[in-house]
Amino acid sequence: MMSLMRRIGNLWRRQKVDAEIQQELESHIEMAVEDGVRAGMSEQDARREARLRFGNPVLVGERVADADITLAMSGISADVLYSFRQLRRAPSFSLTAILTLALGIGASTTIFSLVHAILLRPMPYPDADRMVALGDLANQSLAFVRERNN
Repeated sequence: MMSLMRRIGNLWRRQKVDAEIQQELESHIEMAVEDGVRAGMSEQDARREARLRFGNPVLVGERVADADITLAMSGISADVLYSFRQLRRAPSFSLTAILTLALGIGASTTIFSLVHAILLRPMPYPDADRMVALGDLANQSLAFVRERNN
């Protein structure tokens, strides 16, 4: 649970997390250099080999950050903040858009509630699925007889 809370907190401190990732990457490169020197390579060759093995530090840092879904969500939070700033800049458009959405959602909810209450919900009678509507059949038969007589 604490890890989840820490990850959510990372959304608001992205620069610090990026710096920690870069520091971690550098420490891994230094450990690889030390291993190379112990294996008999010169420090310059070991450093070059470690840099080649780990790749571009910026790209590796971005991959690590993208692997953590909460860090990837920071992009979404930035988009939401940007959208709020844009809505504040054009209040008449914002009001129109919000009212249109509210009316559309309200009308859809009302229609689907009525359809559910009238057509989809079973009747409040025992064995409601066995009920038959004879009135419709009688009206159809009467209309058929009237047509034949005319």
